[in-house]
Amino acid sequence: EWPLRPGAEAKALKNVLNTHETPELKLECLIRKYVELAHQNKMIQGKHDDIKKKHDQIVDERDHLQASYNRANLAKSKLESLCRELQRHVKCLKEEYEQRNQEEDKKRQEIAAKFQTTINDINVKMQDNQKSNQTLREDNMELASKLKSLLEEYRTREEHIEKILKQKSLEIQLWETKLAQQAMQGAEDKQKDLTEKRNLLEEYVKKKKVPTATLR
Repeated sequence: EWPLRPGAEAKALKNVLNTHETPELKLECLIRKYVELAHQNKMIQGKHDDIKKKHDQIVDERDHLQASYNRANLAKSKLESLCRELQRHVKCLKEEYEQRNQEEDKKRQEIAAKFQTTINDINVKMQDNQKSNQTLREDNMELASKLKSLLEEYRTREEHIEKILKQKSLEIQLWETKLAQQAMQGAEDKQKDLTEKRNLLEEYVKKKKVPTATLR
C-alpha cells in the first residue's frame, strides 16, 4: 500500500494514529513512519543516482559513436579521393601506352621499308655488277655489311620496343591492382564500420530502455 498519494497518506496516517490511545504510542508510531519514509527516500535517491549514472554513460557512448561516425565519413572521403586519383593515373598510363605503341608501330614500319629498300638496292647492284667479279665481291661485302647492320638495328629496335611495351603493361596492371585493392579495402572498412555502428546503436537502444524499466 505504500507509497500512497499525499492525501491518502495523511488519511492513512490519521487512521493509524487513531488506533493508539496515548500520545506516547502515537509519537512512537510517527517516529516509525518517519524512519520508514526516510528509508524509502534513501532508496529512491539511490535509484535516481543509478539512473543518472546510466544516463551519463549513454550520453558519453552517443558522443563516442558520433565521433566514430564522423571519422568514418572522413576516411570514406579520403578513400574516394584516392580512388579518383588512381583512376586518373591509370587512364594517363593507358593513354601513354597507346601513344607509345603507335609511335613504335610507325618506327617498325619505317625500318621495314628501309630494309626492303636496301634489299632492292642489293638486287639491283648484284645485277649491275655481274660483269666484274672483283667489283661484285667488294659490293657484296659492303652490301652484306649493310644488311647485317640493318638486321642488327632491326633486332635491337624490336627488343627495345618489347621491353617498353612489357614495362608499360606491368605498370598498368600494378595500378589496376592497387585500385582494386583500395576499393576492396574501402568496402571492407565501410562494412566493418557499419557493423560497429549498428552494434553500438543496438546497445544504445537497449541501455536507453533500462532507466524506463527501472522507474516503472
